[in-house]
Amino acid sequence: CIVAPLGSGASLCAMRGGRSVATTMGFSALDGLMMGTRCGALDPGALLYLMEVEGLDVHQVGQMLYHQSGLLGVSGRSADPRELLAHEADDPQCAAALALYVRRIVRELGALVAVLGGL
Repeated sequence: CIVAPLGSGASLCAMRGGRSVATTMGFSALDGLMMGTRCGALDPGALLYLMEVEGLDVHQVGQMLYHQSGLLGVSGRSADPRELLAHEADDPQCAAALALYVRRIVRELGALVAVLGGL
């Protein structure tokens, strides 16, 4: 069984016999799936780039990753998937945000299916 609470917050959990055997969650709420305002899994090189090249300090990077990324950051409109769905047809950024959200879910879902032994 894979449990998938999806919305502005999102995660997946592979379960066997009522116990978690793998999850998309990590040390903090930033890891795993992209969410409403959080980035999800991220290449650490992106953090170095933001600090070294863009000149952001640790606080600014934290604000960006926790509050300005994810669906909101990609769409430029909303952290709520329902609102993005309502504008998907007429706003390419909303469509792109939803496509990325779904792509990451599908990718992680495949990994969890593999952990459970496949189909």
